Amino acid sequence: MKQKHGNVFWGILLIMAGVMFALRNFEIIDFTWYSFLRLWPLLLVLWGISVLPVKPGYKVLFSSLAVLFAVAIIIRYPDYRMRLFGQDWIEWRSDKEDKKDETWKEQHFTERYDSTFKTAYIGLDVAAGTFVLENATDMLFKFDHEGRAGRYNLDIEEMDDTKRIMLSLSDTKGNIRRKNTSELALNPNPLWTIALDAAASGTEIDLSAFKVRSLEVDGAASEISIKLGILQEVTHVTIDAAVTSLDLILPEMASIELRTSTVLSLRDIEGFEKIEKGLYRSPGFSDQASHSIIIELDAAVSGVNVELYR
Repeated sequence: MKQKHGNVFWGILLIMAGVMFALRNFEIIDFTWYSFLRLWPLLLVLWGISVLPVKPGYKVLFSSLAVLFAVAIIIRYPDYRMRLFGQDWIEWRSDKEDKKDETWKEQHFTERYDSTFKTAYIGLDVAAGTFVLENATDMLFKFDHEGRAGRYNLDIEEMDDTKRIMLSLSDTKGNIRRKNTSELALNPNPLWTIALDAAASGTEIDLSAFKVRSLEVDGAASEISIKLGILQEVTHVTIDAAVTSLDLILPEMASIELRTSTVLSLRDIEGFEKIEKGLYRSPGFSDQASHSIIIELDAAVSGVNVELYR
């Protein structure tokens, strides 16, 4: 009986996943979901093998060798914490500064609020772990971080009536851990522009109490929840999400336009009217509305949930 090419591909993929999770359940190895996602190029390799014009036996052999090679690579170069038979196995480093990066770090940044600055921009990177933006502060901003994700560098510039804040992560050395927490609080008075790069993180953003001109989120292998309010006339939102679970919680009183470009993604957009392919609008949408939210969403292999609140 002739074997289908697709059966070889999916069979090897399921075997690989089953073996990896069985070894983790027996505590022979331990790895994070992000470590597992680093094997995604193997999907392309297996797919390529499955369409080769060779006998099925060779496909099985080549696929098995590819899986063994990928597992060997992830064990040999464990950029993320792994355990083998209950023992930590971290790539050896001779540099003392690298070893210093293995220690737990705490960082706290604040900036005094100056009412002469009417607008503000903040851009930041978020490492694996959790990130929360929901609280207000009487300072311009307050940022607290603890974990093993390297160190954050703070850069503040003043431009006319705007303050520009950059929080960038440096010296990670590939040593990002699961136990990283970052919390950001903002002053509710300025008109904010926010740019967030969130990779392999659990991100919760509640901006309902802030005036937001624009929000840009770049997320991969993450769980992201975003809640917006109606304190600004027009808010522009751009989201680029890959292999991500995304929840959008939007105010019912706003006129909302959602443009989506999704690949192999699941979408749950209740209460919106579909205008055309990839274009949705909230009930009673008007270009002349006093409060509007315009969202551009590019999501690949993601789960997207959109809901309205009063």
